Amino acid sequence: MTTRPKRSTSAYRKVDAAKTKGARKLTPSADRAALVKRMWRAADAQVQEIENRLLQESQEPLERERDARVLSVLAKTLRELSALDETKQRKQTAAPADDDSVPRDIDELRRSLARKLEALVTGGTAAVSDEP
Repeated sequence: MTTRPKRSTSAYRKVDAAKTKGARKLTPSADRAALVKRMWRAADAQVQEIENRLLQESQEPLERERDARVLSVLAKTLRELSALDETKQRKQTAAPADDDSVPRDIDELRRSLARKLEALVTGGTAAVSDEP
């Protein structure tokens, strides 16, 4: 185990400030997209490492079992990431629920609504039509 040299708190702040000085602020969706991309890359690298270890015949049974569990967790995580992205894409492409057209003549709409309300109040539901 290697130990890092001790630094004062201000030294850590300077390092953090230097790292973030040129960094740009990301929007939540851009930040999320970057996170997902990093997770896919990390998963790919981990799968490649496990594949290389599984190809070695000298691997212990416990190590093989551990690698199999890690692959299982990775598969589940990637499946969930894909489902989240798919859900997000469906929401973005879905038509809005409120797609009524704007009336051409607002005064005519008001008169039509007044007639329909009057007909409902007087009990003449047969006189109410769907037309403005």
